[in-house]
Amino acid sequence: MNTRKRNLNLFFNFLIVILVLISIYLMITTSDGIIKGSKLKALKYFTVQSNIFMGISAFISLFYLLFKKDKYPTWVTILKLISTTCLTLTFLTVLAYLAPLMGLWVLIWCF
Repeated sequence: MNTRKRNLNLFFNFLIVILVLISIYLMITTSDGIIKGSKLKALKYFTVQSNIFMGISAFISLFYLLFKKDKYPTWVTILKLISTTCLTLTFLTVLAYLAPLMGLWVLIWCF
């Protein structure tokens, strides 16, 4: 892996981990969130679970980039693929089903 690609990979994995940690903190500490039943009850939603799963896979990738210095093992690549698929499924569900249901057609036409 060349240096530029490795640095970009480090940056984005670190950013994902930080954003997931911030979102978990805000979800647990605030009582009036967009997700009904905030606090720990919000962990039952697939949207939240897929975000946490992406954070875990980014953390594992970050670990391998920082300490192992060689390419990822196959299982880390598969883990990243599965977590990306989960996020894509969540995005498509929101775009195709939830946004029209909530009357947010403007969001759909922006894409």
